[in-house]
Amino acid sequence: MTKDKSSPKDDQNKDKDKSKDKDKDHSMRGVDTRMSPGDSSQGSSSSDAGKHGTSSDSSSSGYNGAGDYSSKSETKTGDGGTDKTTTTQKQDGTVVTATDHFDADGKFTGSTTTTQSTDVSRGTVTTDSVTKDADGKVTSTEHDVAERLPDGSWTDTRTEKDFKDGKLTGTETTTTTARPDGTRTVDTVRENANGKVTSTEHAESHQDKNGWHETRTETRYANDKATGSDTTKTTVKNDGQRTEDTVTRGADGKVTGKEHVESHATSDGRTEKRTETNIHNGHKTSSETKTTTDHNDGRHEETTVRKDAHDHVKGSVERTTTPTQDGRTMENTARDAGGHVTRSSTVTEHDRPDGSKTRDITNKDRHGDVTSTSHTEVPPRSR
Repeated sequence: MTKDKSSPKDDQNKDKDKSKDKDKDHSMRGVDTRMSPGDSSQGSSSSDAGKHGTSSDSSSSGYNGAGDYSSKSETKTGDGGTDKTTTTQKQDGTVVTATDHFDADGKFTGSTTTTQSTDVSRGTVTTDSVTKDADGKVTSTEHDVAERLPDGSWTDTRTEKDFKDGKLTGTETTTTTARPDGTRTVDTVRENANGKVTSTEHAESHQDKNGWHETRTETRYANDKATGSDTTKTTVKNDGQRTEDTVTRGADGKVTGKEHVESHATSDGRTEKRTETNIHNGHKTSSETKTTTDHNDGRHEETTVRKDAHDHVKGSVERTTTPTQDGRTMENTARDAGGHVTRSSTVTEHDRPDGSKTRDITNKDRHGDVTSTSHTEVPPRSR
């Protein structure tokens, strides 16, 4: 029904980030990336085993025939491949960063070129980026203008365009404003290939003595008409406790569902309780509550309880995942309205060094009698 949102104080132990916040890093792009005069060094290399692979770089400064003031080349290699980047500063202060991407086999996969210029008198930083595939076709572009305002606020407008086979497939424009008092607004408009608006999003957030607060509304459109919306209010207290309340509305503005989420740290991990309520014509029709606990030792527990319009339990499902020396064991149990077991299953997985694994499943009925078993050889995931 609804979707999780992220915040600057997002839960440390959340197993997945379903954040829809696409404003990425909306900090000012006015960071001075220019190299100082006389900056020159011989090539150097470093290695951080198992994390960043290897990197090497070299730089030089001085005017050349092309009007460049300084340039720097850097190569970074990791598990996914190699990036070769050349950063050049022009005489007017414009910085051009060109990166060629190569896969793990050394095959060229594409390139990204970014140009950044600063207008000191206006207090603006403009960044343009173009990404191309291995055939030189443009796959995306980005235009970003960041501006510092006289009152100390800053605003950033970013437009991203996606292309396929040379044709525009979609556009997303995000405008972010941050004020000296810590309040922040983010407005996003998404359009399809025909320039029709498919969704808009408005978010406002601020920090106070009690924690961080955000209100976010996303509205969906089809054929120039609103088809529904989600409004989520999020609070993250200073102790890490997080609450979210979401209201979903249909095209007519009527509430069709609500969601309430609470999460907090425990002595050995983190727990979350999420309740989704379905509503029709102003009346509750059903609800589902899922309680999830993640332990520091890797154990994962979740219980889902379904209720009818009158809050009577209709059934529940319990799932537990326990790590083993070479894999994991998963226990699943379904219960009826009276709490009696209706069926259960046990899944045991053993991992192999080559990335493959075995999976054994045993299914049982309400009496605990085995109804079926299966054994599966799972090949390594393709890279």
